[in-house]
Amino acid sequence: MIDWRSVRDLQGDSGVIIEMLLGQLARQPDDAVWSEVEGRLVAEAECFCSAGFAALPELSRLARSGSDKDRDRALKLAAVIVRTLHRHHQHDDLVRVGPEAIAALHRIARARLAACIGPALVQRMQDTLAFAGYTFWASISLDFTDEHYQLGCPHCTTRLAIVIGDYGHYAAVRDYNDGDISRIPLHPTSP
Repeated sequence: MIDWRSVRDLQGDSGVIIEMLLGQLARQPDDAVWSEVEGRLVAEAECFCSAGFAALPELSRLARSGSDKDRDRALKLAAVIVRTLHRHHQHDDLVRVGPEAIAALHRIARARLAACIGPALVQRMQDTLAFAGYTFWASISLDFTDEHYQLGCPHCTTRLAIVIGDYGHYAAVRDYNDGDISRIPLHPTSP
């Protein structure tokens, strides 16, 4: 059982405020309340307050109920908190109180993987890794939206940059001063 009076949020306030806000979300989800909870528990994609770790069981309950939007919001917040576990060990006792909460979050995140595509899939994969205990791997950058490959032109051996992603899909000569020059769009080809 969590003693909310003994934990603190990022603002230094008693965890009783977080308990109250989480209870409010359970009764009536609201974007403003979600933002308040997130702001009190996470700063710059990291949680280092005791109230955040204490909130995991309640976030697990919120992820098991409510709309898809609220479920995803609870999963996302819980994942940010869990990803921080490998850096902040002073509150491990709070996490050990409810190991079934993290196991439930892992099951929910894993089950929802199939519903995601693109960057959302990468984020959900990282969340699933965090809940499975791989907090380090869940924290590294997995930017699959842009890839740059260096290879030689098969005709003249000029070094080319092959770019695939948000910046476009093209081959170019990469100039140290001028960036990608002589861009040629990539087109699908028959296998």
